[in-house]
Amino acid sequence: MPPIDRAIFAYSNADGWRDNPGFNRYFLRAVMPSLTVEHEEDWQDRIRATYAKPGATAEEQRAWHFPLLLLTDRSASHRGPICGSQTQRIAAEAWDFMRVKGKLRGLHVGGWWQPIRESMWRFAGADVVSKKISSSQTQRDSHQTRFQVPSTEVVGIDTPLPQDISKIVNVDSANQKSLALPEKIVISYISRQSANNRKLVKENHEELVQALNELVERKNKERKRFFDTLDGAILDGEEDERRRRDADGPSESHVPLEWEFHELIAETMTRDEQIKAAARTTVRFSPKNALF
Repeated sequence: MPPIDRAIFAYSNADGWRDNPGFNRYFLRAVMPSLTVEHEEDWQDRIRATYAKPGATAEEQRAWHFPLLLLTDRSASHRGPICGSQTQRIAAEAWDFMRVKGKLRGLHVGGWWQPIRESMWRFAGADVVSKKISSSQTQRDSHQTRFQVPSTEVVGIDTPLPQDISKIVNVDSANQKSLALPEKIVISYISRQSANNRKLVKENHEELVQALNELVERKNKERKRFFDTLDGAILDGEEDERRRRDADGPSESHVPLEWEFHELIAETMTRDEQIKAAARTTVRFSPKNALF
């Protein structure tokens, strides 16, 4: 799609589209730094500039012409079957339409949101983790890409789509199980214990943090035992033969991943810090409507 040059909030004043935490303006300026933002007053100016008195000739009438115009309506999106009853996300209707048509930006994990995500991460200074994907690698391997780079091959952009689009665009649970694992499991708990509302009972919060720390500790011990077993294994008989067949090491799906847990207090973090943390996060949870 062509770059977006202008955003017109026809029914919002200069402050109406901005949120109290300030993330709306942050995201918009970070992702689209050259974007021109107009609001209700500007829209009224356009209306007045095109006004022609009743009975005006065709030469006296004016209109604004845009080469490409995208109309969005939050209320209309919520009337859709997916947004309204399943996700409550206004992008869901457009995403599913493009998914069915096989016209998402590349058929890989997060492909539809990839350009926005990349811009946001780079603006905040998040670590860029790129992985070159060769044509010999499977589609499952390509899911490991976090940033798109010129050498990355994406089905639907760099290579033709297969005739049976449904096999790729299907996002049911069976297909989700084929997704590649992340480099590590990073759990981010957005704590609101220092806030005035939407927070857990103190004892419940402490029990939750303790349980998560114990979970991470247990998972990392399992990972250590796994590698200790490999290093100390006596290679004889069947085991020796298996190791020779698997000269490159154990399968990716069988290697326990490293785990991390972070308790984050968004109110004490800058927006850049929050974005950097989000970029590393595998599982994020928080009380409803928390920042971050």
